[in-house]
Amino acid sequence: MLLFSCGKETGADITGERSRLTQNRAKWDVLASNDYAFYFREPVGPAGNNRVLIQVISKQVQNLSPSPAVGENTFSISPDSRILYPTMEALFDQISNTLDQNPVFITVNYSSVHGNPTRIRYDLSNQTITDERLIRTEIAWVR
Repeated sequence: MLLFSCGKETGADITGERSRLTQNRAKWDVLASNDYAFYFREPVGPAGNNRVLIQVISKQVQNLSPSPAVGENTFSISPDSRILYPTMEALFDQISNTLDQNPVFITVNYSSVHGNPTRIRYDLSNQTITDERLIRTEIAWVR
């Protein structure tokens, strides 16, 4: 007899994730400046699953550029959509806020170089799938 489960993951390590968040945010604060750029991808985000280059100057999103990966279609971004995209600092805040909500699942990978989150995946409830998130980032440059 084979049994299959479509259940969600459970048992988020809130304490461990909070410790990693604190360590990596401190690393980011020391190594990163106010000016940087990073690639951002979120399947349900404003640009769909498209990769966007976010340029941050003085800790504010200043420019967005479509940045399709090889084999992906080109797309456009409205200049007004800057408010829909996070800074790296906002992503750290989002991770902290998510941990405060006691998610059923959370895992965050961080850059060993800058400490920034490179992959954020979490689920707030076993009851719905609409609260699941997956965000990927990659630093393009830091000045």
